[in-house]
Amino acid sequence: MGWIISRSRLGFALRIIGGDETVARHVGIDTATVKVILFTTTGFFAALVGAIIAPRWSYIEPNQVFSPQLSFFVVIMALLGGAGRLWGPVVGVIPFLLIWNWVDTNFPNQSILVLGIAFLVIVYFLPHGVVGRLEQLRIWSRTLK
Repeated sequence: MGWIISRSRLGFALRIIGGDETVARHVGIDTATVKVILFTTTGFFAALVGAIIAPRWSYIEPNQVFSPQLSFFVVIMALLGGAGRLWGPVVGVIPFLLIWNWVDTNFPNQSILVLGIAFLVIVYFLPHGVVGRLEQLRIWSRTLK
C-alpha cells in the first residue's frame, strides 16, 4: 500500500506537504484533506492489525499497548532500517529484535539503558539506516570499478 501511495498524486502531495506546508497550500493542495486521508489510511491498518492480534490475548492492559518502550521500539526499528525508504523499517526489524532479545536475556536490568544507547548510535552513526548505508556502499563500489 505504501508503494502505491508513494507513486500516486496523494504521495506527491504528501512529499510537498512534508517539505513545506505553506508552499503546498499556495500551489493548490488541500492539506487538510490530504492529512485526513493519510491518518484514515494508517488508522485503518492499525485497526486491522489490532483486530487480528486481539483474539490471541484474553486480557490487554493499556500500559502494555501504550508503553513508552513499545513506542521507542518502533522508532528505533524504523531508524535502524532507514526511515526514508519503503523497505527500510522492515529491514530494521530483524537485526533489532535479535539484538534486543539477546540484551534482554543477558542484561535484564540494563535493557532500557542499552535501548537509549542504541538510539544514539543509530542517530549519529547510521542517519540513513542500514538500507541507506548499503546504498552508499553500492555507489562507492561502482566508483572503484
